[in-house]
Amino acid sequence: MDKNDRIKVIYGLILLLVGLPDGDEIRAGDKLSLEGGMTGIVLCSFDSKDYLPEFNYESWIDICKTGIIVDTDVAGLIHYSEPNPEFELLERKRF
Repeated sequence: MDKNDRIKVIYGLILLLVGLPDGDEIRAGDKLSLEGGMTGIVLCSFDSKDYLPEFNYESWIDICKTGIIVDTDVAGLIHYSEPNPEFELLERKRF
């Protein structure tokens, strides 16, 4: 499958194919290196119901049932619904 097969746009969000290659859980607040050289902060993990305090989880749950939402440095908010081998954890948020 090439990258064009993995891209969809719903409600203005870019949906791509979530996860770290080593299987480690992605958590709210994590800084990730994404595909194409982008970086971003995980705002929410719908699978674990883990989200940053400033993220309005209730307003998104009807749109995104699984995966994560990342606030990227290039493309704004992106919803990732499936594991992506290109993800790399740059920094783990400590609460």
